[in-house]
Amino acid sequence: MTELPIHHFLHALVRAGERLGDGDPTGRSIQDALTALQETTEVLTTYHPEVILSVSGGALYLGKQVLPHTSTEFEGLVADLERRGIDSITLTRD
Repeated sequence: MTELPIHHFLHALVRAGERLGDGDPTGRSIQDALTALQETTEVLTTYHPEVILSVSGGALYLGKQVLPHTSTEFEGLVADLERRGIDSITLTRD
């Protein structure tokens, strides 16, 4: 899997978090952000029923494969996850 679908998922995740922090959870912008998050998750789990993104040492990994470009682009998110003690994000297909 290339980094691009993971990039899209993380972008949607960050955007949804920002929209939730903006206030009205029933507003159109949050609904759009959550729809984008759902769609990007579906893309990631199309070929694999479970996708695990791990965080370690300031980098993101898909399995044992480091994601160098995505790690750099989302370094703030990676640092925030590590600071909160979150070491992985698991996505599963319904």
